[in-house]
Amino acid sequence: MAGKRAEEIGEEEMRPLRLRVHRLIADRLRPLAFVKTHNALVAERGTPTIALDVTSAVIYVLRDPRDVAGSFARHYGLDLDQAVEAMTDDRLRIENPGLHIQHRLCSWNTHVKSWVESKVPKCVYKYEELRRDPVGTGRDVARFLKLERSRQDIRRALRHASLERARVQERREGFGEVSPHAPRFFGE
Repeated sequence: MAGKRAEEIGEEEMRPLRLRVHRLIADRLRPLAFVKTHNALVAERGTPTIALDVTSAVIYVLRDPRDVAGSFARHYGLDLDQAVEAMTDDRLRIENPGLHIQHRLCSWNTHVKSWVESKVPKCVYKYEELRRDPVGTGRDVARFLKLERSRQDIRRALRHASLERARVQERREGFGEVSPHAPRFFGE
């Protein structure tokens, strides 16, 4: 898309490319593409992190910051105090080294507010609710997306997306987001 290898592209040049990629994904995967992001919904130097013109809705999973801090610390090889400090910094970015793409996280508070207070149609769920009642939450998400699905369909989808299945798949095939600071992404 840029005519260069990813590692040859600086962040200034990458910002508008990110939006072009969002639009390309949306165009190629019509009528509905699910895209995971770690980005806060902010603009950087006038360029938004998300192409809202092709974003029809958001499913935002809100996780207790105390749990995020522990996961963040393990993933980045930090102690808990360093992780908490990073999570309070609005300049916080993470990079996927294999793809040479930065994600603009901002602080935990800014990240949450950017999505929860946005005008984008959204459904917000606490991670703890997803863990406590995955079938009920799955049903609510399907309704929000106007997808007619039976409880059996939702249970099957949850089995295919289970943490245990992800662990097995990671042991067998690896996982692109595993950290050099941890033996596995999905833990045990």
